[in-house]
Amino acid sequence: MKAVKLLLNDFGGYPFPLELAQELSEMGYEVLYSYCDSLVTTPKANSHAEGFEPKRDFETIPIRLSKSLNKYSFVKRWFQEREYGFRLSKVIHDTCPNVVISANTPIDAMAMIHKVTRQNGGKHVVWLQDILGLAANRILSRKLRFVGSIIGKNYERRERWLLSNADGIVPISDSFLKILRQWKIPDERSVVIENWAPIADFPPTKRQNAWSEARGLNDKVVFMYSGTLSMKHNPRIMVALAEHILKVNGVVVVRSQGQGADWLSKTKAERGIENLIVEPFGTYNETSVAFASADVLVALLEREASDFSVPSKVLA
Repeated sequence: MKAVKLLLNDFGGYPFPLELAQELSEMGYEVLYSYCDSLVTTPKANSHAEGFEPKRDFETIPIRLSKSLNKYSFVKRWFQEREYGFRLSKVIHDTCPNVVISANTPIDAMAMIHKVTRQNGGKHVVWLQDILGLAANRILSRKLRFVGSIIGKNYERRERWLLSNADGIVPISDSFLKILRQWKIPDERSVVIENWAPIADFPPTKRQNAWSEARGLNDKVVFMYSGTLSMKHNPRIMVALAEHILKVNGVVVVRSQGQGADWLSKTKAERGIENLIVEPFGTYNETSVAFASADVLVALLEREASDFSVPSKVLA
């Protein structure tokens, strides 16, 4: 009997969808795993880490754009997200998976994925990590006023249509069902599965280790934020935290890349905040020793983003 072919597309390339792809392969499915290899502002899974070996019937397909994704220019990002949709649609057209599961996928790209999947006679399941149309409407309405409101409402309508016409929806939180009900999407179309952390990738280790020693953290009280700093986060909180804990010999470590991290580095230099350390993500394999070096792990989420986003990094 021929195995069912699944394509799991995780735009962000996060660790736990990769773990799911491997588990599905172990269950006997033929699995294709795709992600955006041009997104540099989010921490990647270990698909390219030293020693990573895909399991049987498991193929990794990195989708590379002509340039690194520009998350901070609405126009450039629009063109690049469409480019991602075109490139992934070609993969779907050529491989003809029976089921396509899309996670963290921009709406323009997801519309293309939905269309080509249906043309090939496949099923499309949306793994609802964020309600992107709702997020776009709120953010664009605030930043671009009237024009932003028109664009944002259009994205919200398109996402509502895509979810209404998907063959299945997997929200990561019960709170997302409230929005789906408002959009007249019945509960029986959805199965809530909360995100998880790939625990095996984060073995416990000593608080004082080579990573913490290299950064002078062994005798400090360490607060650490590790992850994306996007529009739904507020990096100013990390500055305030660093200034507040200075009196208890505290230090704030931020492992991130992109506009938010750049702002923190600039602010640190301008204000002379010596107990704020900002550095890139580093390799995936060093994440466990970095986390072990912290006394407190920090998650950030703006209040208005709580309707359409869940800070899954708390699971780590």
